Amino acid sequence: MRTASAADVLGWVDEGAPKLWLISRTLDVRRRFEASFAGGYQPLPVAGAQAANVVAYLRAAAHSNGDVAVIVPRLVMGLRDGWGDTTVELPPGRWVDELGGSTADEGPVSPAALLSGFPVALMVGN
Repeated sequence: MRTASAADVLGWVDEGAPKLWLISRTLDVRRRFEASFAGGYQPLPVAGAQAANVVAYLRAAAHSNGDVAVIVPRLVMGLRDGWGDTTVELPPGRWVDELGGSTADEGPVSPAALLSGFPVALMVGN
């Protein structure tokens, strides 16, 4: 499971692998960036027609690298027509998704791009 990719575990959905893999990867990120998880949550701005269908927040540590942005879809039945013009505003820096592998720079980014590799994004900033 540790070496499996997002695509691998999505192929094992009937066995419950995606949930187990997500928990394992999230705990690994929490261990590596402990200071970011010690504080509170900061909501990330979300705009567009499907803004109600995404939860986005930042876990940040003062004076530390490794801020973590979490992007999760919600009410997915309302996304039949896609994300449209919806964007999540990422803070300054370069962001790498620890789950699906996508990368993004600061500023507005479509949830479709962030969630292209896995249905949840756990972005670590540099």
